[in-house]
Amino acid sequence: TSRIYPPFNETLQSDLVCSWSENDKKRLMSTGTPENRIRVTGTTIWKHLKPRVPHEGKNVVFSPEHWDNDVTENFIVMDELRKLKGVNLITKILQGHQDPKNYENPVISDRNKPDHLSIVMDVLSKADLVVAISESTFELIAQALDIPVIIADCWIPKACDGDERYKDYFREYSNACTKVPLKGLNKEIMKQIKHPEILRAERAEIVIADGGINLPDPLKVICDIIEE
Repeated sequence: TSRIYPPFNETLQSDLVCSWSENDKKRLMSTGTPENRIRVTGTTIWKHLKPRVPHEGKNVVFSPEHWDNDVTENFIVMDELRKLKGVNLITKILQGHQDPKNYENPVISDRNKPDHLSIVMDVLSKADLVVAISESTFELIAQALDIPVIIADCWIPKACDGDERYKDYFREYSNACTKVPLKGLNKEIMKQIKHPEILRAERAEIVIADGGINLPDPLKVICDIIEE
């Protein structure tokens, strides 16, 4: 829903929108979408969840920024993460967005392929902590699995695909992640690996408030709305 806000100010084109959560409904309504055009259905991504599995060591998963190219911030964070001792680094990248040679132990998926979510869930089932530059779907899935999420606060506003409006793109962050400057990143990682209970309650709350994980059978509800 970020594109309903400035600088994009996009309006709802459909007669009805099936939203993931009550928070998404509130966001849509805050910019003038009538309540009767919104149905809170939840999302089918949760049926792909895989439980966390035992593994050796501590796995830190880096989720680079998905932009129109491999942005400098991704390399800066990766270089900082390489300084960590006593953890296993894994990088979850997207086909066409990042070059695997720039990252440690890259795992690649393609959002246009049927196995994308399965690959995502496999990576997160073995994760102990996620590091990212923005908070999006991957991070929300991690929070659903009670995995700490740390945001490296180093983003520099820039255009995307030649669209200068992205320089003013507003990024939302929930209270279920920890934002830290780059110089404090590795210290915070080690702290939260030792204390994964930090923000546990907030993680449980955000996957309901933003992800609608508590809503039953989203697929049936969406199909019923289509049939109406």
